[in-house]
Amino acid sequence: MMIPARTAGRTIQYSALSICLFFSSIFLFIARRFSSARLS
Repeated sequence: MMIPARTAGRTIQYSALSICLFFSSIFLFIARRFSSARLS
């Protein structure tokens, strides 16, 4: 089963983008928890 280079590149791009979004959402969640804990 051969995957065209263009499709593979696009898949890698999308997976990297989703990973970046995932980590940024986790970072925002932790930062929000940390700031709320610091305020209280």
